[in-house]
Amino acid sequence: ITSIKNEDTSYDPRKRPWYIKAIEHTSPIKTEPYKFYSIDSIGFTYAYALENRKNVIALDLLSDYFKHISINHIEEDYMNLYLFNEDGVLISSLTNKEDLFKEFSKKYRDFSEFYEAKIVELNKNKYIIQTNKIKNDYDYNYIAIISDYEKTIDESLNQSLSLVLIFFLASLIIFPIIILFSNRIINPIYELVEQINRVKDRNYEGVVDVKASTLEVGILANSFSQMANSIFKYQHSL
Repeated sequence: ITSIKNEDTSYDPRKRPWYIKAIEHTSPIKTEPYKFYSIDSIGFTYAYALENRKNVIALDLLSDYFKHISINHIEEDYMNLYLFNEDGVLISSLTNKEDLFKEFSKKYRDFSEFYEAKIVELNKNKYIIQTNKIKNDYDYNYIAIISDYEKTIDESLNQSLSLVLIFFLASLIIFPIIILFSNRIINPIYELVEQINRVKDRNYEGVVDVKASTLEVGILANSFSQMANSIFKYQHSL
C-alpha cells in the first residue's frame, strides 16, 4: 500500500439500488444509466450476489464508451450526438454542449416526431435534428443527432461543388477519348458508304479498299471490296 485516504461519508453500498437488485436475483444484473455518487459522471453497474446472498461484487462502467463509438462518424465542429432515456435524462453526449440538449428536451417531449429529420430553432439558431429509438436491457433509450443547419448546408454545398468539379475534369478527359474512338469506328463506315455509291454509279475503277481499325467494320469492308470486284469482272465478261 503506497497511500491511505480516510474520508467521512454517508455512503452505504447496501442501500444502493444495484446492491438491492443483485440480492434479489440469482443471476448478474445490470442497472439503467445513473449518476455516480462520488463523481459527476453517468454510467451503469453490473452486480452479482455471492452464494451467502449478503455480499455483492459490482463493476461500474462510465458511459463515455458512447463517445469512442461515435467520434469517428461525427463532425464535432457542428454536429452533436446525445444518448438519453425516455424521460429526457441525458446519459452521454459526444460534446459538452448539454445546454443545447436541455433546450431540445424542454421544448419537445415527443421524441418520436423526429424519427425523420426536421429543421427546428433552438437558442435562436437553426438545427437539423433526428432521433432513433434503441432498446437496452430493460426499456428504451434514444439517440439524437443535432446538427447546425447553416454549417451542414455549407458542408453539403462544398461536397456538391467538389463532385461537380470532379465530374467536369473527368469529362474533359473522357469526352475526347470517346470522340477519338467513335471516329475510328464511324469514319470507315462513311468511307464504305462512299464506295457503295461508286458501285451504284458503276464507277468500279474508283472503288478502293476501306481500312478499318475495328474487326467487324474491317470484315464488312473486305466483303464489300470482294463483291465490287466480282461485279466488275462479271460485267466485263459479258
